[in-house]
Amino acid sequence: MVTKTSPPLKEWGTSGTTGGLTLIWKSNLDIEITYFSLNHINAIARPTIGFPWLFNGYYGSPYDFNSKDESWNLLDKTASNNQLPWLVIGDFNIILHDTEKFSTQPSDANEVVFFNNKILDLDLVDLGTTECPFTWSNKMSGHALTEQRLNRGLATESWLLRYPNSTISNMLAIGSDNHPILLNSNPNWKIGKIPFKFFGPWLDHEDYKKIIAEC
Repeated sequence: MVTKTSPPLKEWGTSGTTGGLTLIWKSNLDIEITYFSLNHINAIARPTIGFPWLFNGYYGSPYDFNSKDESWNLLDKTASNNQLPWLVIGDFNIILHDTEKFSTQPSDANEVVFFNNKILDLDLVDLGTTECPFTWSNKMSGHALTEQRLNRGLATESWLLRYPNSTISNMLAIGSDNHPILLNSNPNWKIGKIPFKFFGPWLDHEDYKKIIAEC
């Protein structure tokens, strides 16, 4: 459903046979789409059992730094008007840490700092990942191969408190250079180990070894 606050449908579309976003949900979830554009879909999710929360499907600009900053403004605006537990999932087209890139070319340090600061500013937490470590590949071979973790899930603490056992799996890519990611919120999971969520940039903190040793 699209509410009256959404932009006209003519603003929503694809570029030829590519681009665009799709949001699909099951019947046990009531979805109210509050706003959308070519780069994001905002929706309030109301489970049959439980409390409402805000979902944001996001596609960050793959182009220059200014374009990435501009597309992130969508999330800044969402955060400024939101009081609900918040989950953001999508292709951010940027990495958080050197460990999220396999390539002979170094990562862009300015972009890494930018992304880390933006996440901290919005009080979001990276949900981590299982399975494949990377979500994008240029499908080259040898020294020309580049792989990166561009797709991820971010959430506020209030969302994580409601779905503490959530995991994101990086699945195999079929016919695409992007690996799809799968979120399993599984709030009633009672068995097995609690997933370990690790934020790569913690390694850059000057006191991280001391903190680990004390814990």
